[in-house]
Amino acid sequence: MMKIRSILTGIAISLSLAGMAQSQYDGAPVNRSANETSTDNVEVRKNKYPRSDNDWENFNVLHINRLPSAANFMGYPTKELALQGDKSQSPYFQSLNGTWKFHFVPRSDERPMDFFQKGYDVSGWDDIKVPSNWELQGFGYPFYVGSGYGIKKNPPLIAVENSPVGSYRRTFTIPAHWNKRQIILYFGGVASAFYVWVNGEKVGYSQDSKTPSEFDITPYVKQGENEIAVQVFKFSDGYYLEDQDYWRFAGIQRDVYVYARSETHVRDYEVVTDLDGEYKNADFHLFVELGKAGEGKIKGAEVEVSLLDKAGKSIYNERKRWNAAGRELHFKKEVREPLLWSAEKPNLYRLLLCV
Repeated sequence: MMKIRSILTGIAISLSLAGMAQSQYDGAPVNRSANETSTDNVEVRKNKYPRSDNDWENFNVLHINRLPSAANFMGYPTKELALQGDKSQSPYFQSLNGTWKFHFVPRSDERPMDFFQKGYDVSGWDDIKVPSNWELQGFGYPFYVGSGYGIKKNPPLIAVENSPVGSYRRTFTIPAHWNKRQIILYFGGVASAFYVWVNGEKVGYSQDSKTPSEFDITPYVKQGENEIAVQVFKFSDGYYLEDQDYWRFAGIQRDVYVYARSETHVRDYEVVTDLDGEYKNADFHLFVELGKAGEGKIKGAEVEVSLLDKAGKSIYNERKRWNAAGRELHFKKEVREPLLWSAEKPNLYRLLLCV
């Protein structure tokens, strides 16, 4: 039985050890014609677009104070909880889904400018479910466009006469047993740009409506009740990259939660499973990056990896010590005759990481 010492040490991930049986790309450079690669006589226009001081209308601003992207996973204090894979069972997880206070305006110049301040009175605001599209909760209107934007085109600017903004507020509680841990705020997806404040302090900004955003809110929270405020802009400069046939919705559209992780923790990982030419055996590669809250280097950390088959039997187990000079740990194992994944037989293995 492996010893699990702290939260975010037991991480269980389901993964396949193979893909569909298609011709493999060998990694060699793709040959391109002279017409495809030539840059002769190509004029690069500078100052091509109008300038704005607004973050949501600035191609040079994508995120502010957002943590680097990482694989999605959750930590647990025991191996048994990790293998269940239920975030809600972790004592270091708290969902912020549910009812929030909400204020909608159709124009960005009508949005509240000080609603994030501590103690701001939102008793007269509406309620809204999170996650949701605010159009389906009775605010604004949805529209579908097969091609084009559905708004006045002037990138990166958004015409103020059609620039809906939704402002959200709620409270949440930080328990005592989260003390001395790094506390992370997670947004699964917000369309299309948003700011976040905690206890009246600006935490950060992000846009990219279909990818998660995480913020380290440790410096902003306290034990007990805390206040969170979020302001969402339906249209931003990033919206100009979304010219495709889909319904145009806005809001906090995916899960929101906070979680606490130990000072030294798994920050990110990558799994690569390479099959041989006969699709019979596979090389399992795992790259693990550790993170550390605060300043200083990671010292004395070890990472243990267990790969389990569908019956829960370990087919690979290895422990390595973190090298402070390196960026990541590399684990490798040849897996003989793995059960391959397909739509008809979706075989999965379980991966457990312990720090």
